[in-house]
Amino acid sequence: MIFHDATLREIATRVPATLAELATVSGVGENKLTKYGQQILDTLAE
Repeated sequence: MIFHDATLREIATRVPATLAELATVSGVGENKLTKYGQQILDTLAE
């Protein structure tokens, strides 16, 4: 598991458009942001 359900719900609700916005989501730390951040943003943009 990479993110808890609550974190995924917050990402889906807020739909961040930048890494800076994604970084403000609870449960997205610096390591996860670096490793998975762009992939998450790309998925949300589809």
